[in-house]
Amino acid sequence: KLAQACVPLVERNLETLLSGNAQPEEQDEDAATHCTKISKEDGRLDFNLSAADLERRTRAFTPWPGSFLDYGDIRIKVADARVEVADTQSSPGTILSADKDGLLVATSSGVIRFRRLQRPGGRMMDAAAFFRGFGMEAGSVL
Repeated sequence: KLAQACVPLVERNLETLLSGNAQPEEQDEDAATHCTKISKEDGRLDFNLSAADLERRTRAFTPWPGSFLDYGDIRIKVADARVEVADTQSSPGTILSADKDGLLVATSSGVIRFRRLQRPGGRMMDAAAFFRGFGMEAGSVL
């Protein structure tokens, strides 16, 4: 989608750039923002955020550092997050279901489903395959 959206922009500006007629504009340093270096720990999911924020973070941190949650003392990497249209009164981080359709977790605002999961030392797999060999109990709090 992004590549297709750029075509008109490139067509409009390429000739100006190549001819040397582009008028550069200096960035306002006071308005600039800076990001700190991303670490592996930044991938830890905080279910006190909204489902939409967690979905965006999961996409942003794929493939590195990856997004993860701790189930007891086991770190589970997650991917393919989707915001679900569902209301819940459960506390943020509560597992609502864990089945072939994914891991459904309550957040501060909404519900999020993770459709791909990975155990330590394993490979990323779809939820159906993951939950055939690993159980997560509904009602547990992450």
